[in-house]
Amino acid sequence: MSSLKEPSFIPEVMRYFLPSGTQIDHWTMEDMWTEMMLQTVVDSDLGPTYMNWLMRSLHLLHPGARWAASSFIFNMIYDTFYRIKPNEFPDLPVVDALPLGKRDFVLSILDEMIEGYKKFFEEKKKKILNNDPLQSTLRSVESYKEDIACTEYVRGQLLLLPQEVISIGYR
Repeated sequence: MSSLKEPSFIPEVMRYFLPSGTQIDHWTMEDMWTEMMLQTVVDSDLGPTYMNWLMRSLHLLHPGARWAASSFIFNMIYDTFYRIKPNEFPDLPVVDALPLGKRDFVLSILDEMIEGYKKFFEEKKKKILNNDPLQSTLRSVESYKEDIACTEYVRGQLLLLPQEVISIGYR
């Protein structure tokens, strides 16, 4: 799978991501395969076009595999915003791919991610207020601020799209 050079295989592998609720053990063959497959699907070597294929294919996941959808969306956001450079107009492939997804599904995943980031942010902030001097705590607070900002930006862009434009690729 890792030797594939273009992302058209993505819709075919969506059905193999199992619903949550089963015990995850990174030492079993099934879970090792799942981790490798997650990384193969979001391989940035496929270029930003993987985001179009992935957004178009999210609805093919098992309804209980929201964890996989969250992981995919996180990687798309990370691959988009990690590459932004100062003084350069950015390409935002995750935003470009939004019309291809199923609006309600993507919106609910983004909302869950934002709530999770806010929860972790508050926990880390409490540690700082309790005089936790670790630099890693300070860095993680800044990291969660960035995660919240990027995810809320993508959510806002999704909400700005006209209803008739959303899910064009999904139909």
